[in-house]
Amino acid sequence: MVEGATNLQAQLVIHNTTNAVPYEILSSLSITNPMSNWISEGVWIGLPTNTPANVPIGGRTNQNFFRAKVFNGFSNGISTNGELFLLLSSNSPIQGIVNGATNTLTNFYGNYAMARLPSTNGNILQTHYLNLGYDHSDGGDTNFLKDFPPQNVRALLGFSSTISNLCMASNLVATIDTHGWPNLQYLELWHATNLTSANVTNCPGSIASALNPLSSFLITA
Repeated sequence: MVEGATNLQAQLVIHNTTNAVPYEILSSLSITNPMSNWISEGVWIGLPTNTPANVPIGGRTNQNFFRAKVFNGFSNGISTNGELFLLLSSNSPIQGIVNGATNTLTNFYGNYAMARLPSTNGNILQTHYLNLGYDHSDGGDTNFLKDFPPQNVRALLGFSSTISNLCMASNLVATIDTHGWPNLQYLELWHATNLTSANVTNCPGSIASALNPLSSFLITA
């Protein structure tokens, strides 16, 4: 149900939700579009009874249709609202430094976790700094970046317009795609030995990259 729209956000409520169950909001400009053409607006963690979900709509102010479903994978793509999804190596929680504080990141579905879960009022919480592994032995900074053990993350999915520092040294990622992230200034994947491709195009924040030196891979810059 749409409760209203303000500040270019649709204020939605998902009714009859179950606590801790993840729900995905899908949208389309036409209700007759096949479900395969609807796009993901994000994932919200269910609260008892009803769950608010505030969806950025940007310039889509004329007509939008929304549906909610229990999340069961990224069959409708990945939202661009700032949520960052992590594919973990197991269903055990990991540790990460998020916006300067060490947090436990717990799986919300299968082996997937989020850098920051949505707030209980429905807002998507933005990530500005994410450290899942950092090693300054490549000559990296030690003033604003902190050494941190790798968390064996296998993939990072999503889009961020706010993050400036992303550190994933010695993790298990095979590909990384941060193209178009406007504030990204530092990307660290030192000794990420599974890395085969990296797309860091169109990052206006003057990106400095420390990528895996131990194997050959394709970088798009």
